[in-house]
Amino acid sequence: MVDYFKFNINYIQCPFPAMSHGWCMNQILRETIDSLKPDYYFFLDSDAIFLKKEAMDIMYDFVKNKRTLFGITQQSNHKKNNITNSKIHAYVSQACVCFPSKIYNELNRPCMDHWSDGSDEFGGDTAERLTYEAKKKGYLISMIYPSNVYLKNSNLDSGLMFGMGNTYSDLVYHVMQQDNPISKDLFIEECKKVINGNIK
Repeated sequence: MVDYFKFNINYIQCPFPAMSHGWCMNQILRETIDSLKPDYYFFLDSDAIFLKKEAMDIMYDFVKNKRTLFGITQQSNHKKNNITNSKIHAYVSQACVCFPSKIYNELNRPCMDHWSDGSDEFGGDTAERLTYEAKKKGYLISMIYPSNVYLKNSNLDSGLMFGMGNTYSDLVYHVMQQDNPISKDLFIEECKKVINGNIK
């Protein structure tokens, strides 16, 4: 993706599963927000790709007002959040999320890590608390729902589904569920489509 679209992207390898995705996000934010003082953060999982070069500009257009949290939609379905005592909460996924540093600071830098059902903390999954805190403070939240899913096996809100091989509009592809052997093949296939110009 970096070579094909000529994006300037920093790759950071996290020691997963020894450390969680959320722990790594917390560490990145902690080590950069006060020293580098970036205006925006953009996180993209290694099993997600942009489908066209304009994707990053389109996403930036949503957040440049410094009032919006933007990204692809996900729902945990296996981690209950302790606010609603429910697993039902669609949120902006860490797999593709963009937000202004200003929002993150004004929300008192919410923890990005996930917590078990037994925790006294918020609960929920990676970066779910970011969406919750933004909703609570009245920020704008823009979530892209899947326009196509290869294998629907997980609930979203309003009877919608996501799962493995998720296409979000014409902007992002997130394969997910790497424990399924076909996940890698799906991801490679989608990458080839992008490189060969077969994304409509």
